[in-house]
Amino acid sequence: MALTVDIDRIGALVSTIGSPTFGTRYFDLFQQGLSVDQCTVFAFKGEQPPDPLILEGRSAEMRQIAHALASEYMAGAFAEDPNVRSRQQGEGPTVHCLRADEVRNRAYRLRFYDEPHLAHELVVLGQTEDILYYSSFYRCDRRAAFQARDLEMVTGLASFAVRALHRHLELLGGAGPYGAGAILSAGAEDPSGRRRAMATHLRDVLLAEPYALSPREAEVCAGIILGYTTLGISLNFGISVNTVATHRKRAYRKLGICSQNELFSRYFQLVNQHARVLSHPDGGEAASAA
Repeated sequence: MALTVDIDRIGALVSTIGSPTFGTRYFDLFQQGLSVDQCTVFAFKGEQPPDPLILEGRSAEMRQIAHALASEYMAGAFAEDPNVRSRQQGEGPTVHCLRADEVRNRAYRLRFYDEPHLAHELVVLGQTEDILYYSSFYRCDRRAAFQARDLEMVTGLASFAVRALHRHLELLGGAGPYGAGAILSAGAEDPSGRRRAMATHLRDVLLAEPYALSPREAEVCAGIILGYTTLGISLNFGISVNTVATHRKRAYRKLGICSQNELFSRYFQLVNQHARVLSHPDGGEAASAA
C-alpha cells in the first residue's frame, strides 16, 4: 500500500511556488512521507552546468553540506553523476533508487556519498520543454534503504513535482534562487557574516599565542569551537576529512590538549589572559603571570 500523502502539505507547496519558501515546502512534503535527511534539486538546460533550485536538509548541518557539495557539483562534478549519465528519454518522469555502494566512480562516491554519510538516494528525473529536473532525496547511512512503497509514493507525485518545479523556475525568471556567491557552506546559514567573523577572531586568538600553530591548524580549531563537525570543516575549507583530522591532531599536540572540552578551556584561558593584558597595559607580563 502506498504511503499517505498529506494534502495540506501539497496545498502549502502550491501556495509557495515562486516564493523563497518553496524549497522548504518541497522538502517538507517528501520528508513527511519518506523520512529523508537531505533533498537537492537541479535544473539542467542543455550542456550548461546545472542550476540549483532546492538545497534543503533535516538540520542546519545537512543544509550546510548540501550547499557545499552543490558548489563542487556545479563546478564540474555533475559530469560524473551516474544518475544524469544514465538518463534515458521517456514520456514521463522516472523514479529509481541508488545505494552509495553501487556508484562505480570511487572518487565521486567518496566525495558525494561516503564523506557526507549519504548512503541511500531516491531519484526523480523529469523533463519539461528543454529543462531536465533532477530531484534527489537522501537518507544517511544510519537509516534503512528505501523500500518499494517509497518508490510507489514518489512515483505518484513525480509528474506533479516536475510541473511545480518548472512553474517555480518560470516565476523566478528562469534562474534558480542561488547566486554563485550564495552556495557557500558557512555563508548559506550565516548571511550576516557573524559566524565567519567569529571564526576569524578565534583563529587570530590561537595564532597570537606561542604555540606555533599553522594558519590551517588554527582555522580547524576555530571550526571545532564553533561546533562544526569534521565533515563540516572539510566542506568549508575544501579539504578531506582525513586532512582535517591530521590538522586537529597536530594542533592538539602543540596546545598540549586531548579533547574538544580542553580546547574550549584553552581558548577561554587565552581570552582571559588577553583581557588581563589589556587592563594592565603597562604591566602585561606581570598581569599574565599573576
